[in-house]
Amino acid sequence: MKDVTNLELGTPMPPWVIFMSEREAARLDMVSGFGGMVSRIDARMMSGPTSSFREISLALRFPSYFGYNWDALDECLGDVHSWLHRDSILVIAEHADALVATEHLPTLVDVLCSGSERAGATHDEDGIALDREPTALHFVFLVEGKNLKEIAHRLRRIERSQVFMGTYLAIS
Repeated sequence: MKDVTNLELGTPMPPWVIFMSEREAARLDMVSGFGGMVSRIDARMMSGPTSSFREISLALRFPSYFGYNWDALDECLGDVHSWLHRDSILVIAEHADALVATEHLPTLVDVLCSGSERAGATHDEDGIALDREPTALHFVFLVEGKNLKEIAHRLRRIERSQVFMGTYLAIS
């Protein structure tokens, strides 16, 4: 996995989910150099699965048939290019410390990674070329730096690659 300081969020490459401080995100100037769609969500409004589905679906303008469950979230993330027609999308979750203690955080991160990976894929699981453009879909959660270790600890149960570098946590 690339060092986050060299990360090109406009490419469909991991890490899919990054936790970092607002100060670190500002230092890296992640948004102004990003050429795609940027959407912001307030993680304080994501206290449970249903409210998380709502915030993400509004941010990414999910179609009306979105089913408000984990499988539907994964599916819509993977197909996001179908209605947004964007090559790269960055979702910034502000005030994400509110998610640290929630029961659904590990599942949320796992599904965001899965959906983002599928959005950026050029072939399906059977190796068949997809009839759509890949989309670089990344999620950046802004947290207090002191919470990064706790978040890494909470996410250890999901089977995702994690890189913890003190100023950020990147998950693929």
